[in-house]
Amino acid sequence: MAVDLAAAGFTVEEGLELALEGWAASTADVAAGFLAGTPMHPAIEQRGEHVAVVRTTVAEDMTARLGRGPVSALMTTYVFLGAVWTWDALVSGMAELFSTRTPHMVPGADVWHHK
Repeated sequence: MAVDLAAAGFTVEEGLELALEGWAASTADVAAGFLAGTPMHPAIEQRGEHVAVVRTTVAEDMTARLGRGPVSALMTTYVFLGAVWTWDALVSGMAELFSTRTPHMVPGADVWHHK
């Protein structure tokens, strides 16, 4: 990730990985979070799919695998301290970064645990 940030015009001074346990009341809530809170939402729309239909399908599949009820999983995020080189470098780097990336954020069924 530090390489991607540098390509976007940032100087990375420090990085930190944080892992916490996340909770959801149901697999439907997990599916909604993944589809609404990640780059998957616009990717689904770009493919011409209806997000609500995909969300229902994902929730049904997760419920079939994990059962009904609350779920929990380890969630990881990365925090970086850094600085922007210049505005031009930031704009140029971000444009390059986003034009070459395809989101691949599909959770593995073995990651989620039924509670």
